Formats: sequence, C-alpha cells, structure tokens
Amino acid sequence: MAETSPHRPGFLRSLSFRLLLLTVFFVMLAEFLIWAPSVARYRKVYLEENIVRGHLSMIALETMPEKPVAKALEQALLFHTSAYSIVLDRPERRSLMVSKDMPPKVDLVVDLRQESFFGFIEDAFVALSQTRNRVIRVIGISPKDPKVFFGNPMTAQTLSSWVTDPAARKHYVEAFARSDFDAMLNYYKANYPTTSGATAPAPPSLPKVKAPVLMFHGLDDRALHRNGLAGTWDWLEKDLTLVTVPGAGHFVQQDAAELVTSTMKWWLTMRAR
Repeated sequence: MAETSPHRPGFLRSLSFRLLLLTVFFVMLAEFLIWAPSVARYRKVYLEENIVRGHLSMIALETMPEKPVAKALEQALLFHTSAYSIVLDRPERRSLMVSKDMPPKVDLVVDLRQESFFGFIEDAFVALSQTRNRVIRVIGISPKDPKVFFGNPMTAQTLSSWVTDPAARKHYVEAFARSDFDAMLNYYKANYPTTSGATAPAPPSLPKVKAPVLMFHGLDDRALHRNGLAGTWDWLEKDLTLVTVPGAGHFVQQDAAELVTSTMKWWLTMRAR
C-alpha cells in the first residue's frame, strides 16, 4: 500500500496564524486602553492650562486702578494667552473681560464642569480628526482658585452681571428671562460689519427715525467706539441731542447714573413745553 503524507492547511488557516491574530489584537487593545486615557488626560490638562493662562492675565488687570484698560495691553494679553476674549467672574465683583474688537465665530463650547472621562476621550479623537483650526470657548473654574469662573454661558443671570445695584439687577434678570437669546445673537450677526474701511459694504437703505433723539455715549466704551457716532444724524429726520460722557463705559446709565437721569429729566421737560 502506498504511503500518503498528512494534509497540512495553508498558513492563513493554520493555528499559528490564528495565534498571531489574537496576539496582535490583544496587543492593540492593550495599547488603546493605555493610550486613550493618556490622550484624554492631555486634552483635559490642555484646556485647564488655557483657563490658568487666562486667570494669570486677568490678575494683572485686577490690580490696576478702576479705569479702562489700554488697548495695547489688552491685545498683548490676548496674544500671549492665544485667546480672542477672556471673561472672568468672581462672587464679590462683576465680570471682568478683555476681547478683540470682532472675535470670530465659536466652533465648539467645552464646559469643564460637565465633561466626563469618556467625553474627554471623544473630544480628543474629534480634535485629532480635524483638518483646520477651530475656535473653542472653554468654560470652567480656575484650578488655582475655585472662586474664579471663566467663560460665562449666556443666561439671564450672566447677562445681568454688570448691574451693581441688586434691586436693579433683579429687574434686568426678569427682563432677560423673557427674551430670546438666539434672536439677540442673530441681530448682532446680521448687523455687525464683517469688514471695515474701504472694503466695508454700504449701509442698507432704511427709513429714518422721525422722533427727536437723546443719545448718551460713554467715551470709554470698548464695544462701540466713539468714531461710530459720526453720521448718526443722517438717520434722523428731527434733532439729535448727543451727550458724551468721559470715564463711562458701555453701560453709561450705570457708570454715570446721576448725569444720565438728570439729563433725561431736563430733555423731557424741554420737550413738554
């Protein structure tokens, strides 16, 4: 009887190949279980370091006298913290903010108070898959001082944080609670110019205001520059009374409350005659 050799399966069907696949799988799984938490930790530390840098930059402003921050200093702080704007809140004082004139649209909001371990892992993988730089808004407590809060979310309370009088703030909170935040943002998005100078688009044709106008403007306003007052009268059919207030900021009715109140009373009394 002729002798026959036993059948041997190919390498891809052999026990050795199956053991190799299992070995590779478990090695890759172990690498992932080690690497994923490391990436999540790096992501968390990276975002917290941005909070710390913002806190350090604002400490310098808090030690300054109560006067507007020089634009050059403001821009230098933003440059060295790699930020477009910084908002700081303390329980014993209102918000302190530095910001560029026209911050870009925010692509992602990260609230460090609500992020979880798996959330950081997901955020890290999403960041690795990006092909462009994104603008991120980071909200969180300063790791060095738990009383310092950065990146206020838009709520009725935070929008009213600038009001120093508790009784008046209550009315502002109630009014903002009845408002539509999306509508507020859409108004500014639709009307805020995207360019300036010679490249700025021509203003739209709108009907003129038919009533007399009393306008107050704080000369230290960092949201609306004084140069923007030029040509205001072109939008009016009647007379304009313009009151510029040195030392007052964007909320002139608070920074110069007595002047605003007395001037309004005088102006309304004159109109009643």
